[in-house]
Amino acid sequence: MSDQYARRSILRYERVFGEGYVSSGGAALTEELMASLELPAQPRVLDIGGGLGGAAFLFEERCGASVIAIDLSELMVELARERAAARGAGCEFRVANVLEVEFDDGAFDLVWTRDTLLHIADKAMVFQRIAKWLAPGGQLFVTDYARGDGELSNSFARYVSESGYDLRELNDYTAVVRAAGFVEVQASEWTPRFVQALEHERAKLRSEREAFISAFSTEDFDYLVDRWQKKIGWCRGGDMTTIRLSATLP
Repeated sequence: MSDQYARRSILRYERVFGEGYVSSGGAALTEELMASLELPAQPRVLDIGGGLGGAAFLFEERCGASVIAIDLSELMVELARERAAARGAGCEFRVANVLEVEFDDGAFDLVWTRDTLLHIADKAMVFQRIAKWLAPGGQLFVTDYARGDGELSNSFARYVSESGYDLRELNDYTAVVRAAGFVEVQASEWTPRFVQALEHERAKLRSEREAFISAFSTEDFDYLVDRWQKKIGWCRGGDMTTIRLSATLP
């Protein structure tokens, strides 16, 4: 994939999700999720899969947080740094693999990750590493794609395989987090809220069809509408679920 095409691919998602975001719900859902957290003053935050920086900027602006955001995509980090410079943000963005990067023990009060860990098969290692990086009493907050507990449809199974995702059922996901040493693990399937966000974004995309096509292409528009419709169908059919999880380090 050329850099030009990759940049366009990122920006077309941002056009739908909102400035700084490449995950469903954008700023509104991020603020909703942040409101459920109880953080110390000026918390130290690690954002895994920080994308274009939307969540990092909100943590800095609303909580006075010092934020390090990591992402595998060099282009994503480059764009996040551009946005940080434009708004005078102090957030730090690094190109890094969560399975390889090193941080001091107890370096963070919160580890936040949204719709990112689906890319990683060794979730046990991820949560063990996160547990080391959190200070005592530190919090973990995760949203992630998951799978239903029944037989998957052929279309969804193919999507998961082609995307290289590792999707777990809710109970399996929760067990891995507990095994890493976390307590007060609260996990729930929040698929209806996710579908609500998808439906809002699909409606927004359709309402801005001409402007979107002018900025990108008809092919891009048709691709995104199809992607949203498929996800909504998979969620309603029970193939795809989404998890919201919070936990504390003793």
